[in-house]
Amino acid sequence: MEHLGTSVVYVDTESEPVTLTAIVSAESINEEQTENGIRVRHVRVVSISTDTAVAGGGIATPREKALIEIDGVKWAIEGVESFSGGLARLTCVRLSMGEVSKPGYRGRR
Repeated sequence: MEHLGTSVVYVDTESEPVTLTAIVSAESINEEQTENGIRVRHVRVVSISTDTAVAGGGIATPREKALIEIDGVKWAIEGVESFSGGLARLTCVRLSMGEVSKPGYRGRR
């Protein structure tokens, strides 16, 4: 994993930040219409080692509500999907707001 993975930082409120090597999926984007505009939900699946002695680092028991920092962007861990083969699959989420165009706002006159 240390050769093909991406360097990420695991941040938990109960411990010091830990730099790990992780396998990070592509970003999935879902948009929802709300009263205040469009809410954009960005989702990534991150696989990390649960063995703290491996070369790329690991977290024995990753927790929901902790953060993973990928390329300087913080993602909230929404769920821990599975533990198997010394790996944990984490569902990481980031929310943002999109813009809604107004009728006739950018049209030519």
